[in-house]
Amino acid sequence: MTKENFNSAVAQTGRTIAARILPDKDVLETIEEICQAYNIKYGQISTCIGSLRKINMNYVSSSVFKYTTSMVMEGAFSILAGQGLVSPAEEKDKLNTHLHFVISGQHDAIYGGHVEHGTRTLTTLDLFITELSGLKISRSRDEVTGAVVTSFEEDRSNSLNENRG
Repeated sequence: MTKENFNSAVAQTGRTIAARILPDKDVLETIEEICQAYNIKYGQISTCIGSLRKINMNYVSSSVFKYTTSMVMEGAFSILAGQGLVSPAEEKDKLNTHLHFVISGQHDAIYGGHVEHGTRTLTTLDLFITELSGLKISRSRDEVTGAVVTSFEEDRSNSLNENRG
């Protein structure tokens, strides 16, 4: 449903996958691997806790176009919270993981933002991925803001039984 002030769709939830990402693994690559192993095309990442040895994130730093700043750091970081969405990527048989973390670092500095490839686990990352059906999730550049944003569309052909293959 698209209205003047929002875009939305109703989804149904299916299986919830509990997973642990092992040490020194790329976070996004591994989440995509987990989803592919369970044939999840659309999903919600609701819980992320653990630690990181390298962060590669973008955070909002301006209200104008190209509004994010990249942050790459190595060290020991705790994941305080994480959440995101999984959807098909433009490239065939690939997934897009849109993930945000709030993390603490040295001297209890707090960082947050959009997670990029290259973010790597330190000892562990525990997460839950819930399968979604009945909708399509897509990421594309917004004509008004220029930012890449998420859109939702109802899709009755995307049932849980079809997702499982």
